[in-house]
Amino acid sequence: MAKPHLLSAFLQDHKVASIKSSSVFITKYICKRMDFDKEIIIVEYGPGTGALTKKFLKLMNKGSKLVIVETNEKFSSYLKKINDKRLIVVNDSAKNIDNILERLKIKKVDYVISGIPFSMTSDEEKEIIIKKTKGILDSNGVFFVYQFKKEIEDDLEKCFMIKSKKLEVRNIPPLIIFECEK
Repeated sequence: MAKPHLLSAFLQDHKVASIKSSSVFITKYICKRMDFDKEIIIVEYGPGTGALTKKFLKLMNKGSKLVIVETNEKFSSYLKKINDKRLIVVNDSAKNIDNILERLKIKKVDYVISGIPFSMTSDEEKEIIIKKTKGILDSNGVFFVYQFKKEIEDDLEKCFMIKSKKLEVRNIPPLIIFECEK
């Protein structure tokens, strides 16, 4: 299966945030802040064509797991072609993450990374996703959120402590990366 075209997905699906994959700068920044030396469980919301997904798989040890949750069926189908037993691709909404993990018999996760365009998400859905994310994270878990707009900051602060915030201007368009802790 050919890699889905981001521009056509962007024009057809309001949940697709960009016409371009996240840059290597976003990927490097997030990965440097994660501990890949131990067995970890990562959940990625809205992986698109898998720029971060592929890097995580390269860095994860063999006992780790990566659960990706993607609403776009074309992206999910494309990502299911990645042949790696540590990868679990789920075509569903992040608002169902508690049920998804329960089906997978995963109690807590170490990292959640979100590329969901929260500025294009209803307030209700945004609140559900953020609260459920807090619920699935281990006590030392970290929630990374990258966005084009900083408006999500107030919503994040209701459930998390924002450890760091970085504007990555080398990404086109620039993105803000929030690193949040319970």
